[in-house]
Amino acid sequence: MENSDRKALRHERRRQFFIRAAQELMKEGDETKLTAKSIAERAGYSASSLYDYFESLDKLLVMSVDEFMAEIGALTEKEIDKCDRVTDCIEVAYLIFTEYFLDNPLLFRTIFLSPGSSRARFFNDPEMMPKFREMGIERIESLLKFEKSLGIPEGSALMIEQILTPDMFGVLFMYFQGIYGFSKEEVLQLLKRNIVHILKPYRELEEKSTARKEKMGGKK
Repeated sequence: MENSDRKALRHERRRQFFIRAAQELMKEGDETKLTAKSIAERAGYSASSLYDYFESLDKLLVMSVDEFMAEIGALTEKEIDKCDRVTDCIEVAYLIFTEYFLDNPLLFRTIFLSPGSSRARFFNDPEMMPKFREMGIERIESLLKFEKSLGIPEGSALMIEQILTPDMFGVLFMYFQGIYGFSKEEVLQLLKRNIVHILKPYRELEEKSTARKEKMGGKK
């Protein structure tokens, strides 16, 4: 049993070597280096050994992108701590996610824009992208709490999610495809305008609710 445990730990450790190597190459931004040979060399192994730990190069790349979600989550939590309103937190979360992909374009290209690849089908796979899935679940749970706190119609939270998330990915797709001739800053401004527009009625309700609670709290 002990030998089996050590073998499993060694296997997982080597998988992480490959994932970290792929992440380093993604950060460097050279798409031509996202090959089994280049990743394996960076990890310190042969190209053929990569397939001892991953079913395919596509799965390795998808799992490597998922590992970045923890970094995005940490950045988001840090900024959310500064927010006074839930609607501000929602806005910040979407903008941080978008900016991270704008700063690291190869992450987005690896999943959605690689010619002949079907990696995008793994995007909601809980085994392939558990961190991304967990981030989505946490976002929806926060929206549901927000919905309940304001007493707005049931389903409003999911409607917000179903509008803002596709909009975010759509804006990123148009930008990386060169359809939008915008700078990074202009893309963020466009998305921010969309978010502010969608959240406007909820932000007004939140402000009224906060003002009402403050007024009630001031009564003796």
